[in-house]
Amino acid sequence: GATGSVYLSHHTRLDRLFAVKVLHRRLLGSGTAQRRFEREAELTSRLSHHNVVRVVDTGTVSGLPYLAMEFVEGTSLGTILVDAPLPQPRALALLRQLCAGLSHAHDAGLVHRDLKPSNLLVDSSGDDELLRIVDFGIAILDDPEGTDRLTTRGVVLGTPDYMAPELALGTAIDHRLDLYALGVIAFEMFAGVKPFAGDGVDVALAHVNQPIPAIAARAPGVAVDPVVEALIRTLLEKAPAARPASAQAVRKLLDLIDSDRAAAAAALGVTL
Repeated sequence: GATGSVYLSHHTRLDRLFAVKVLHRRLLGSGTAQRRFEREAELTSRLSHHNVVRVVDTGTVSGLPYLAMEFVEGTSLGTILVDAPLPQPRALALLRQLCAGLSHAHDAGLVHRDLKPSNLLVDSSGDDELLRIVDFGIAILDDPEGTDRLTTRGVVLGTPDYMAPELALGTAIDHRLDLYALGVIAFEMFAGVKPFAGDGVDVALAHVNQPIPAIAARAPGVAVDPVVEALIRTLLEKAPAARPASAQAVRKLLDLIDSDRAAAAAALGVTL
């Protein structure tokens, strides 16, 4: 990665595998990079949820900062989405878990800020798939006063394909930018393509200036439940205030789509 290397490590006393992230030695002279790495360890260590990869230890060895995480045997959602669109039951199940992990992070005051399929691991070893959120390397505290800007000062960080308009514009941000990224991920799950195509700058500008296309326009021949698409479009509203209030609210809508589609349609303003 940009800031560190991740090693598969064996704990000799516990006889368990862990993933250990170590800051690149070339970045030791960069105070900002080192503080950002230490902040990742500090923030992520607050989280303890089955849909979030947990940090179990931090420290320094031979002058190199490290953080040790649970090792998750799984496949990135990015790899899984090569075969998208996904069947609706599978997509909804994964999205519900993503909402649960996000809700836990947001309740702890954390905004991921770089949510994307490659930062989501899916463990298929059990009876049901288990999704885990990883890499809070550029996470920030949900700080309305703007005092927690260690990772944002002077640079826009994130991935253009999943970047909320307010992040691209450098305006005030909060947990709802993660909900925008969630909407892009959901769009990709159901359409098999992202809302916009192009290079990084073009895509970031499209998220700011262009309306989100209908899934039928981006993926002709792909049939999507209009209630599901309405939820996706709500997540992809340009104005944060127009999006659902929280990841928990999104999860409730996902549950409603499964349990009472008519009530979900009414909540989302869809005429069946």
